Amino acid sequence: MSPFESLARTVVRYRWTVLIGYLVSLAVFGLIGAGVFGALGSRGFDDPGSESTRAADILVNTFGSDAPTAVLAIESSVDIASPATTASASALANAVAKVDGVRQVVSYWTSGQPAQLKSTDGRTGQVLVFTDKGADAQALTQTLIDQFSGEQGDLTVYVYGWNVVGDAITTTITGDLAKAEGIAIPITVVILMFVFGSVVAAGLPFMVAGASILGSFTVLFLLTKVTDVSVFALNLATGLGLALGIDYALLMISRFREELKTGATSDDAVVTTMRTAGKTVLVSGITVAITLASLMVFPQYFLKSFAYAGVSVSLFAVLGALTALPAMLAILGPNVNRLKVRRGDLAPTDTGAWSSIARFVMRRPWPVMIGAIALLLVMAYPALQVAFGQVDDRALPPSNPAAVAGEVLRDRFPGQESAPYGVVLINPTGDATAIDAYGKQLSMIPDVVRVTTPTSIIVGGAVVAPNVSQETWTTDGMTRVTVVGNAPPFYTRAVAVVDALRAARR
Repeated sequence: MSPFESLARTVVRYRWTVLIGYLVSLAVFGLIGAGVFGALGSRGFDDPGSESTRAADILVNTFGSDAPTAVLAIESSVDIASPATTASASALANAVAKVDGVRQVVSYWTSGQPAQLKSTDGRTGQVLVFTDKGADAQALTQTLIDQFSGEQGDLTVYVYGWNVVGDAITTTITGDLAKAEGIAIPITVVILMFVFGSVVAAGLPFMVAGASILGSFTVLFLLTKVTDVSVFALNLATGLGLALGIDYALLMISRFREELKTGATSDDAVVTTMRTAGKTVLVSGITVAITLASLMVFPQYFLKSFAYAGVSVSLFAVLGALTALPAMLAILGPNVNRLKVRRGDLAPTDTGAWSSIARFVMRRPWPVMIGAIALLLVMAYPALQVAFGQVDDRALPPSNPAAVAGEVLRDRFPGQESAPYGVVLINPTGDATAIDAYGKQLSMIPDVVRVTTPTSIIVGGAVVAPNVSQETWTTDGMTRVTVVGNAPPFYTRAVAVVDALRAARR
């Protein structure tokens, strides 16, 4: 007796025990897996071993310098340098500075009115918020949103930052998943009723999908206790779980109906179905799991998370298809065809459109294969011009407050103050003059707005002001240089700036 036949006979014999145990497991998965929605991260795009990550670690741990945790764009109906606006905005900036966890606030109104913090139209100014080391950045940004975002007297405040965007993405995805399921599931049910031919059979894929999705949610939640998991894994878990549930159920039910049509008993039909279609389901599930497991070789947890979700979804789909589904088929027997929505015999036949297509393909394998490959190449051609990027506020609906804030900063300010480029010089040779010369070289790179060295602020190859910042710029044989560009992060132009910065040091 093969392992599949042995499993089938066990499931058939203890059908009610298997089904009840499965339903109890679903309830447990649902209770545990529900915690995943508040435990996922929205970052994970960086390679922990990359040069940029090492530089960022040095800037934070050695120099105590990092990018602003949040940026407030404060809009006025008049020029921001007017006395009334200066008084209101200064009071607001001072209030921000008093929020727990805020280490430093640099604003247009309280830091000498630097030109880089004033918009091109003169009606919006920036407040850069830096946090204490070890502070809860997410909680801090949420506090800033709750207390300062929106209308503040005669001012309008937009709050931006990577934590702001990350929280917005997480909230949006969670809400969109609920909306998508509310729309997709009813439509899917209607389609399945016609595909499976009966209302009873159409409900069985959701048994498999239930374990696949809820089980993967549980795995993802448990993984968040030991590692970072991306919120985007939820999209894969729900989409792939539903797809595999439908696919495996259709395969198993079709084979079961074939056996019933030959006169086999329900129990024997389940055994034969498991011995044939069940083997296909197992091979398919393992193939999908192995394919998605390959994403674990990447260092970014964003990609690793797809592996976590894909492997768990695939294996739980196989588990449901080889236990609960055959148990339910054994219980239902011919009643799987109850409440028919299609006329005629629901068992697969060797006639019809699909059979004609299969025979056509088998009679002309080479022309069909060549034609299919040619069509795929034509469809894939646009991918040659694709420009890859990372997720930022542009992934949000345009009306989302974080997306609006990002648009304000991009459109109204010449430089991206919220995301400066940090350059670390290890054991630099020469004096301050040599470092300034290097800074002048960097300032001539396209899309670079300003370069700050330990002694100077450089624009367009010329020193425009001394660096009076009290921050640490040289320590332990290292010197830092800050570069502000006008190319928004993750745009192709920003990648070109990074490449130019790396080339300049050589």
